[in-house]
Amino acid sequence: MVDMPHADYESMIGVIEKRLQLKLWPKGTPRVLANSPERIEIVQRIYRLISEEAGLIGTCKDNAGQVQTEAEQKLHDVREQILFVFQLLRAPLCSDTHQPIEVAGHRVKLVASNIRQPDFNWSNTELSKEGKAHEGDLALAEVTTDSGSTIRIEDYYGRDERIYRGDRVIVVFGNRRTGTSEFGEIPEEGWNISSDNIVDLMCHGGIVGCIREIPARMIQTPTRLKVLGLLQEKGRNLNLCDLFPEWDRKLKPSAPIIANLGSGAELGKTTTAAVLIRALKAQGLIVAASKMAGTGRYRDLLELRDAGADIFLDFPDVGLPSTYTTAERYIPAIRTLINRLNEEAPDVIVAEFGGDIIEANIPTFLQHPEFKPLVQAILHSSGDILSMKGSCDYYRKWGFSPDNIPFYLTYPKGRNNYGSSIRIQEQLNLPAFDNQSDREATQVIQNVFNRISLEKISPPNY
Repeated sequence: MVDMPHADYESMIGVIEKRLQLKLWPKGTPRVLANSPERIEIVQRIYRLISEEAGLIGTCKDNAGQVQTEAEQKLHDVREQILFVFQLLRAPLCSDTHQPIEVAGHRVKLVASNIRQPDFNWSNTELSKEGKAHEGDLALAEVTTDSGSTIRIEDYYGRDERIYRGDRVIVVFGNRRTGTSEFGEIPEEGWNISSDNIVDLMCHGGIVGCIREIPARMIQTPTRLKVLGLLQEKGRNLNLCDLFPEWDRKLKPSAPIIANLGSGAELGKTTTAAVLIRALKAQGLIVAASKMAGTGRYRDLLELRDAGADIFLDFPDVGLPSTYTTAERYIPAIRTLINRLNEEAPDVIVAEFGGDIIEANIPTFLQHPEFKPLVQAILHSSGDILSMKGSCDYYRKWGFSPDNIPFYLTYPKGRNNYGSSIRIQEQLNLPAFDNQSDREATQVIQNVFNRISLEKISPPNY
């Protein structure tokens, strides 16, 4: 392996990103690169393959016959190698995911994915066995059972790790108000760990609190953890938002947002976002992708990255574990998220909003005077035509009408598309498309661009 200065890494990564047409690390070359011989070697390998590819393209153009045939075959092989090595570059390395972490003498198995700070020095934190935990506070907890409704925690590289009795993990207190999975919360006045240090794991992203209900399709016993202590710095509880810069007080000019919403979870919104991103990338655009409401899960962001998003961030990236919170916390956090998405100067932002449109601060977003003008198109997913109709009533109440904004429905997941299209036209007279079809998504994007501008939108004075 050749030892190179940091600037050379940046140059090589620039070549790789241009060839792959995506941003590998939206925040810039990570510090882990400088200390990871394994990852540096992968970067050098893919860079050499891209250089070889460029030479073979020239050989194919300048020759004919047997020489051209052999060059074309070799070019095909090199391109397959590029895709293979890219998967290695994108995947978390063993040296990344299993760096030893210790907190106050406790060996930690993993840090949950809603805590998006892989470079944070956990050894500098203290542990308090007393006091109250509030939304966003971080804790070290020990798993007390081998079974439960959620038995895996996603780490901050997007890998679901199986947890067992005795494992120690870093988790975050928060709320989750959902009808499709565990519903749970923490008291507004805080959780007194001095009197009750047993908490429930409410999601794969590592949010803990008190589960009120578990759907019948899941194991009916929560996965329980014992809080060994609240993480503190200088005698003060360490909150998720403390790991990031202070939330912004002013919204900067932003790329237009294509909002991807629905009447519930598991209706194909992430599928819709992915097909849209592919269609936008085919137009040569720089695309930012985000999830702006729901419960944090890094897997969802990685799916949007796989689709080609150049920038991909969501609310845990600014210190909010879920958007089941107060508007006073949601608004500055999402303002900060939008500003960060725009740091890489995207042409457009594809924003997914988890769950249904009446929860998780989605009404706050759609009615807020800063955010509402940014929404230049709406794509909505529902499980049936009746819920589409009810959702459209809400949009109209909030000032979003198909007459003044591009508005598309997706065919209900797993239903008859032809029958759905007939009923949508009869009942709603709105355009709909198949979110599994790249061709139909491309047509939607073309229609949207016929009605909107890609100019930056300045926030209103209010």
